[in-house]
Amino acid sequence: MLQLNSSQKQSLLRIARGSVEGRLNPGAERGAPDSNLRDKRGVFVSIYNGGRLRGCIGRVHADAPLSQATSECAVSAAFEDPRFVPMSLDELREATFEISVLSPLAKVEDIETVEVGRHGLLVEQHGKRGLLLPQVAVACGWDRDEFLRRTSIKAGLEPEAWRTGASVWAFEAVVFGEGET
Repeated sequence: MLQLNSSQKQSLLRIARGSVEGRLNPGAERGAPDSNLRDKRGVFVSIYNGGRLRGCIGRVHADAPLSQATSECAVSAAFEDPRFVPMSLDELREATFEISVLSPLAKVEDIETVEVGRHGLLVEQHGKRGLLLPQVAVACGWDRDEFLRRTSIKAGLEPEAWRTGASVWAFEAVVFGEGET
């Protein structure tokens, strides 16, 4: 599993916040990318306001350097998450950022190997797919079966699709947020 030190986590959080602030205030100084964050990794950026989700966008596949992917996902979470209106500068002042750096996906052959709190899930069938991060099941108090049902529903599938032919993929994540590193 990927390891990140405190400095790298702080750098990614600065990149996320700075990218959103730079979009809202083009004259704002952005943090420089950390040369140690060039590895390509999947990443999700979640933004919270008052403890409530304000936006969450990510990339499952490692198709860009981690610093670049973090910047792009932060901007997308702030301005392009279809569940929310674009973020304002006032909202940014109250927002907190959480980053989830993902391991590569691994096909689940035995559902019993899925561990709530350790694994995130992706369920896919008929071109539809849904993903839930590992921390979601813990925050909601779900057991393994409920986590699989909810991920299937997020994909737009029947709740039991994971039992009836849908592909299930698992991943781990290094999860950290502002004030936690």
